[in-house]
Amino acid sequence: MSKPLRAGLPILTSTAIDVEGTLAIFIHTKDAKKTHYVLTAAHVYKDLDKDIKVGVPPIPYPTTVTAVAAFHTVGGLEGDIGLVDVDQKYARLCAIKGLDTRAANKDPKEGDPYDPFALDEGDLEDLANAKKTKVRKFGAKSGDTQATLTGYLDEITLQVGHEKPMKFTNVLEATWDKGIAFAEPGDSGCLWYLKVGSAIVPVGIHLASVDGKKSYATMITHCAERIEANLKVGIQFCSEASCGKACVADLVWDN
Repeated sequence: MSKPLRAGLPILTSTAIDVEGTLAIFIHTKDAKKTHYVLTAAHVYKDLDKDIKVGVPPIPYPTTVTAVAAFHTVGGLEGDIGLVDVDQKYARLCAIKGLDTRAANKDPKEGDPYDPFALDEGDLEDLANAKKTKVRKFGAKSGDTQATLTGYLDEITLQVGHEKPMKFTNVLEATWDKGIAFAEPGDSGCLWYLKVGSAIVPVGIHLASVDGKKSYATMITHCAERIEANLKVGIQFCSEASCGKACVADLVWDN
């Protein structure tokens, strides 16, 4: 049986001997086709072949993912938002157990838990500016780690991958806790999330780290806005109700 695609899976270098980046989280379209995609960061696959290998190095899975054309290049102010198409018939664990986009809101019951836009940006910005909230990320290179959410930035200039410094908008900032490496090369594109009780709240897609002290992510709502605009269809995160019980799995796993 083929190993299923899932959040946190490594995107491999062209030689498949190392990790280039990370698959972050599944979405599907809200139409009859229910087409599945996975978010990541665009700079991860910019220099890779059209057929992108995924798996645990040095053995790729017997499937590839393909960059969606509109997201194939790093877009500066448009964000480092990556989206990949998957074999719709290939096995996947696409629904994250406990996912609830509302759980960190002041009103945690308003909206659909699998709607990216149910995350209240204003409430999240308040948490970031308070500089007390812990944020986690699950990356293919350094696993599940924690830092402190310390800011929401309307605009920031960053260098991602091998690109020249560019401006990005709608960015979350996390400050590394003493003695804890929050992210490493190969974690690019992974999911940032808050843990609220047993709920997992997706908040961003990892962009880059600076000087081993701070890391940055594109806010998940900004990613969703761009995806809907480019695909010209509504999207939602995968759930047991939409994808089936067999597709539900923990976000954090040992690869």
